[in-house]
Amino acid sequence: FDPHKAIENVLLFQKKNLSTHGISVVREYCNDFTFIHAVEDQVTQVLVNLTLNAVDAMAEQGGVLTVITNQDAEYMDIIIKDTGNGITEEDQKNIFEPFFSTKPDVEGTGLGLPVSYSIIKNHGGEITFSSTSGKGSAFHVRLPNNLAEKN
Repeated sequence: FDPHKAIENVLLFQKKNLSTHGISVVREYCNDFTFIHAVEDQVTQVLVNLTLNAVDAMAEQGGVLTVITNQDAEYMDIIIKDTGNGITEEDQKNIFEPFFSTKPDVEGTGLGLPVSYSIIKNHGGEITFSSTSGKGSAFHVRLPNNLAEKN
């Protein structure tokens, strides 16, 4: 499947949510058209989880959601960045743990990131992040090119 099309579908799904919270979207896609050999619904679920978390991080003050794709000889990368609250150093240790959530109980189950982590690992990839409390976060999904084919 085309990861850019999947990203666009997720952003369309989030359009009202983004607009309501004053969040603009910046797209920085690689120029090469790339197909990914992966389970599209599962990778889409990861993108939904990451964009929902980004929107939640910026919901009060608005901000910018940046989606970046890159490909080199070994990997296809999808990066989701936000200008939200960031993740505290203490919480960073636990974000991939099941049922850990910084959201109120009625808003989060604490399963989005652990499920996303499992999906990407099961595809032979990795998911990492960087975050500065008060300045935002970036989640980096990396899938090996043995799962990608250039058109």
